[in-house]
Amino acid sequence: MTDPTPRRTPSPLLQICRGPIGQGLASGAVALIPVRRYPRWLRETIVWAPSITMAGMFLCPEQAQRIARKTGLESDERAEPSRIEAEVEAPLAVRLAAAGFFGGAVYGVMRTGLWADTALESGLRRLRVPAPRVVLAVAGGVATWRIAEMERRQAGGQGTPG
Repeated sequence: MTDPTPRRTPSPLLQICRGPIGQGLASGAVALIPVRRYPRWLRETIVWAPSITMAGMFLCPEQAQRIARKTGLESDERAEPSRIEAEVEAPLAVRLAAAGFFGGAVYGVMRTGLWADTALESGLRRLRVPAPRVVLAVAGGVATWRIAEMERRQAGGQGTPG
């Protein structure tokens, strides 16, 4: 089924910002700021928001899929009715266990990421690297660019890059 409304082509600047290069640059720029300098409310939001979102997706899978379809993250054609029905019909105890497990896992990953930022900077300082934040920013930006580029190529049907 095609969408009858015409879509505007994004501006070249917006295409760059959404592309792998823009994502790498943004990631590198953010990495220049040490996490320990973020306000406490921001650090807690960085940890709790994805954790609660993940738990909510397992607790209410029908709502998560409805939101995904509305935001364009999942098309109606890709939704498999049998899989959706199986998730919706899961007992509350199973959904609560999954929500707790995966929400907790995301919480642990996010906390570890915040800790790792400080630990990596401290390690680079001990190695007497002159600009540890710049090294972290470049490494993070390159890693983000590479991952985004691989995803772009896979989505375009070009396969994985060598």
